[in-house]
Amino acid sequence: MRIYQLFSTLLACGIGFLISINSYSENSVLTQPIAEAEQSQNTVKNSTYLNEINDEDIMAISDELKAILDLNVRPIKRIEAKTIRLHEILFGSNYYNIRYAFDDTRIANDVFEARTGNCISLAALYVASARYVGLDAYFQSVDIEQTWEKRDGHYVVPGHVNARIAHPSKTIVVEFISTYFLETLSQKKSRKISDKRVFAEFYNNLGMEAFDAGHLERAETLLAKAVSKDKKLDFAWSNLGVIYKHQGKLDQAEKAYLKAQKLNKRNPTFANNLYVLYRETDQHKKAEALAKRVIKYNRKNPYYLAQLAQTDMATKHYDSAVEHLLNAIKIKPEEEQFYVELSKGYYYKGDLEGTKKALIGAATAANMPENQARYNHKVKLIEQYVNEAQLNTSRQAQF
Repeated sequence: MRIYQLFSTLLACGIGFLISINSYSENSVLTQPIAEAEQSQNTVKNSTYLNEINDEDIMAISDELKAILDLNVRPIKRIEAKTIRLHEILFGSNYYNIRYAFDDTRIANDVFEARTGNCISLAALYVASARYVGLDAYFQSVDIEQTWEKRDGHYVVPGHVNARIAHPSKTIVVEFISTYFLETLSQKKSRKISDKRVFAEFYNNLGMEAFDAGHLERAETLLAKAVSKDKKLDFAWSNLGVIYKHQGKLDQAEKAYLKAQKLNKRNPTFANNLYVLYRETDQHKKAEALAKRVIKYNRKNPYYLAQLAQTDMATKHYDSAVEHLLNAIKIKPEEEQFYVELSKGYYYKGDLEGTKKALIGAATAANMPENQARYNHKVKLIEQYVNEAQLNTSRQAQF
């Protein structure tokens, strides 16, 4: 789902929608923006993806793949067995082993060639292949728990798309990524979506990838294409507003945000993005009308809570900082930096046991061995210090 004025983008799958990052306090007073050190690692795909792709390209499959399907899948008569065999051929580790990648929106044939893609791309490949071998396949959007992914200057709120196969007596849901399990997804609300909607979401994702790579004009072109394909795609309108805002087209940004909000009044992300725009353009009355809802929404965002903690530590309100960080960790326990900041909060409080526990958490969450080693070394130093202090206290008592 760069922290200056925090906005968010929404992705259909893999990427979703953008949330504006706003460094306001709980009483809605703007403070200085917080700079982020991380840089986007995304690279923009070639011009075919950016400017020349057509709807028919998204689900086109090669003659090579058709031949494979004709030989290995088409002869199977039973719907369920054919569905499973197709999934095994495309995604099984003993076959083509096509893998999920969060930021990798590709047309179906390129997914097959590259052996990678995000969920909307994998769904396009599977649905196209399933239809080719005679299965009644369609896309569905899955309502997953809202999460935030931190990017360079914004948050991404991912969505999820998978596939469903029509069957006379049972439900067959086709999933691609290990993050979501069928047992869990079966309990989530899902709805059938048209190919037209999928194509619009596809262009939305490409637009967001272009945005992350710093190509604003290309991002605008792709997002404009998305909303032209489906004028009711609310999050694409919001994302287009983000692009306009970064281009300095503030009136157009407001119109795009308002369009998104009109289409879906229940999505608080659109109110958040409008709030940030109004604050930055000194439209304080309009901003205040949205403030209560926006603050409530951001209270569920772990990175926003971490921002509050940073503000608290800067003003030496360490108890409050620790509370914010503990709440952030409850929402996203895998975020290494939350534990690092928590260790600082405990340290400034003089709570070495809390500092130690936070560093152990950071080591557990760390992906890089050198970070794990650094945190573990600090834990040992704390233990050594505490042991020496206890020994000195014991000696003084004996004396």
